[in-house]
Amino acid sequence: MSDDRDKIKYLPEKERRKSAVKMGSVISIASQNALFTRRGDEKADDGDYLGALKMYRRALKNCAFGSDEANDLLLRIADAYLDMNCYSDAAARIAPLLFPGCPEFREACFRLGHCLAGRGEFSAAKDAFWLSLASDESAGEKALEPDDAANALDCIDFCDQYIDEDNPVPTLRDSDEIEIERILADAAGHTDKGEFDRALPILEEGFEKYPDSRPVFTDLLLAYYCEQRFHDGMLLYNGAPEKLRDDFTVQCCAAMIFSRLGLRQQERECAEKLKTYRISDTQEIVRAFATMMELGLFDSALDYALRVYEQEPYNRNFIHFCAHSAYRLGKTETAKSYYERSLAIEPNDSVAAYYKKVCEQTLGDGLERSIQIDYAVPHGEFIARCKFTEELSHCSAEKLRELWDEEPGKILMMTDWAMTDRNCPYADFYLVLLALLDKDRAESILRRLLVEPDCSDGLRRVAAARLGSIAHEKKFCLLRDGAISVCSFGDPIGYAQWPQSYRRIMELIYNDLMNGSQKALAEAIKLCFGYASANMKEHPRLPYGQSEAMAAAIVYFVKTHDPESETPDPEVFAAEHGVTVRRLENALKRLFERKARDIVDALLSEGELSPAESETHAGGIFPLDPEKGGDDDDE
Repeated sequence: MSDDRDKIKYLPEKERRKSAVKMGSVISIASQNALFTRRGDEKADDGDYLGALKMYRRALKNCAFGSDEANDLLLRIADAYLDMNCYSDAAARIAPLLFPGCPEFREACFRLGHCLAGRGEFSAAKDAFWLSLASDESAGEKALEPDDAANALDCIDFCDQYIDEDNPVPTLRDSDEIEIERILADAAGHTDKGEFDRALPILEEGFEKYPDSRPVFTDLLLAYYCEQRFHDGMLLYNGAPEKLRDDFTVQCCAAMIFSRLGLRQQERECAEKLKTYRISDTQEIVRAFATMMELGLFDSALDYALRVYEQEPYNRNFIHFCAHSAYRLGKTETAKSYYERSLAIEPNDSVAAYYKKVCEQTLGDGLERSIQIDYAVPHGEFIARCKFTEELSHCSAEKLRELWDEEPGKILMMTDWAMTDRNCPYADFYLVLLALLDKDRAESILRRLLVEPDCSDGLRRVAAARLGSIAHEKKFCLLRDGAISVCSFGDPIGYAQWPQSYRRIMELIYNDLMNGSQKALAEAIKLCFGYASANMKEHPRLPYGQSEAMAAAIVYFVKTHDPESETPDPEVFAAEHGVTVRRLENALKRLFERKARDIVDALLSEGELSPAESETHAGGIFPLDPEKGGDDDDE
């Protein structure tokens, strides 16, 4: 190395004790950080990535957020994760550097490209590699090393190859084959959202039309299982010819159906047949593992878990597979060691931390506890976390600061849970809470969510709104429509640029309230601006009648909360404005639907952030809508 790290000598034990007394010494801390960094480099070169991560993290604790030394350590940690093929964890570490103007911006984009390519997001990875090559010397960004720049160009060509493979040149095919693909695609549009009840009629009609199609038969059997129509699934399986049943996925699903029906003999037959298939694909091995866990064959499940673990020894999901099956086999000490390994990779792995405690309790009293295979937080723990969140929501600002000073680890664990568990209703609450307690850490998490492919659109939109309230740099990187782009909060779009359907809402509000309370009119205009700026880029033209319904909803809400106005009757008000009560309710739901909104607003009222300000900032650049419900009459 070209720096002075190779000159650092190891300190004797006595000298270390003396230096430990003077922890305020800048020289002492700097020398320790350099020593930890050098030891981390040595371990990474030897392939001991967990040891390297431990050293880098110890050095990072003594660095100020945003300093050159901290940014360098984040890049080293990301490199270690990339060597372990832990792409999501690597992206999380470089997220704080993903804004133009940061000296390490281009190096972070280079690593982000590798993270996205490893996740299969080749179009976004290509954009990230191009950003790493972009030149902006005036902003103080460091140029890539020549080897990295050449590597980035090679990676762009690599991504182009896979992008082209995703859209092969169409060939002549049979019309029945095209129709079967259409049926499967239509059904997948519902099953991907968990709407198996809506996919079943499509698949049933398709199987009736094409009874010899194995893909249609397989998807129909899976839909019966997921919809818990086990008897229909049994009849379908038993009535199918042998050529359709002789399939690995079919046998997995049939075994679980027979298990739910209590048909042990058929269940055992399917399980034994499963073991005869020679599978090497990771997804098939994972499916076999889940099936064996469902059937209670934990020894076979552990065998399948070890197979995928050997392929990807740093994949935390596969480590959890081994730990769960080992625990159910009675190998509690082995299970605990796997959870400890998962925590060594990611200290904020709340699932591993919880089940590690379960293992410790079992080792203490010998009682086996319940461990789920879907890796969600167990029901009892889920209720306890919700109660803890409700208690936090009623704390004063001083009490919150005391809790943060006493036990920050618990709040950070809850934040990690809220960001990763789709069932958690408190994502926005913990984003706001962390922004009030530790803005640097909150900014890091928010930037990670904006480039995380698995992040839901609703959470991504909330993250953009909160980042606009705390970010010192107004530009950020965003994964949108399968591509990485650099965005800016900037100024919101002016009223003159609004689409006609949104201008119609404002006109109707003004005509209705212009002769009434000026305070009510101002509040209505504010609500209209918030709704329009959050939706008009995604939906530049509202469906017929939705402008009138939204205008009526805003006026109704304002009049209901205005002390100078009488509370209107919903049915009479809806009739006067030419809408139905249902359309009025749906419009109000679209206007105000937020997860745990009351808790977030209560917390914001005691903090420094302004919810109205953050939503207005994000609306200028972020088009995604929150999840809608009950809009069938409008859409």
